[in-house]
Amino acid sequence: MFKFISALCLAFTISNHLQACSFCSGGLIDRGTLREQALKADAIVLGRLKNAKLGEDIRTGTTEFHFDDIVKSGPEFKTTKMIVLPRYIPTPGGPADSQLFLFGTVDGKPDIVASVPGSAAIAAYIRNVVKLKDQPVAARLGFFFLHLDSTDSTIAADAFTEFAKATDAEILSSKARWKPAVLRQFLTDPKTPVERLGVYAMLLGLCDDRESAPLLAKSLSGALSDRVAANLGGFLAGYVLLDAKAGWKCLAEIVHDGQRPFEQRLSAINAIRYFQANRPVESKTEVLGCYRELLSNPDFADVALDDLRRWGWWDLTAEVLTQYGKPTHTAPIIRNGIIRYALTCTDADCRKFVGTLRTTDAKLVARVEESLKLLELPKK
Repeated sequence: MFKFISALCLAFTISNHLQACSFCSGGLIDRGTLREQALKADAIVLGRLKNAKLGEDIRTGTTEFHFDDIVKSGPEFKTTKMIVLPRYIPTPGGPADSQLFLFGTVDGKPDIVASVPGSAAIAAYIRNVVKLKDQPVAARLGFFFLHLDSTDSTIAADAFTEFAKATDAEILSSKARWKPAVLRQFLTDPKTPVERLGVYAMLLGLCDDRESAPLLAKSLSGALSDRVAANLGGFLAGYVLLDAKAGWKCLAEIVHDGQRPFEQRLSAINAIRYFQANRPVESKTEVLGCYRELLSNPDFADVALDDLRRWGWWDLTAEVLTQYGKPTHTAPIIRNGIIRYALTCTDADCRKFVGTLRTTDAKLVARVEESLKLLELPKK
């Protein structure tokens, strides 16, 4: 059951990686950024809530909004320093602290749609973010890189979310604007939020800063810390990028180490997928070497089969077909994976395999063919 659940989680991760950074958590991918919100807002204003008055019920009432700085102007904010909002917004203990409010329009009047802790730094950040509207993604991410180490936690988190929502190709396009020393500092600072470490390790690898390889090698040696283990895919990817020979050796050892926790081996497979997706020509030999061994492993054969089929990499067809019927590979998830592979591949050996199987278990082949239709994958 654990293996099945992990495979489902891994499949979900694959679909997200088609649209976002390979080593970011799904929660960050789904989070809206200040840039996205700011572009939709009718006005953005730094100010305070005061004098909240309750109406007939909690859905009615009024609240004064006093503002100090207009970041993005709407017509209601040009001639006054205060407006009355048409609802009760409680401010326990007196006037609320300064916040940055994003306004929309409700029934023809301005109303708050979102807010973040207010400060002059936040206001300046949003002003610059709005100016990025028509900038290419490389310039945008270059700007956000400069704010990853902001002392304002709201700004730093938002800048990182911009990277989390960018594709691998978009991230790579901005690498000329990164600073390896900053990334090394992030990786060694115990205060760096754990969910960011894998991305920073990958970015460091993409910097081509060979002097950083020992840092990643040290992180991956011996018993892994909890922080590294939780971001293992990003650390492995970064290490391979900086030292291909040593990095692939380390990655392969983790993938095939039966004593490793299942999650760590899955993370290593995600690193392999990163290279298949982003450097398929340069990494094909190493990827196939890892997957050749995975095919004979009953814990991961289904993962390898599905990946090879999705990629259209048929180099290991002979190894795939020899797995069918092995005592270690009788689980339906593996058996069906081999059949799906054979149904999709146009190799003569696969056609022969499927033809023979139709004579011995036509119903099984038909069920697998239906599963291919549901997956919207090509069927032979």
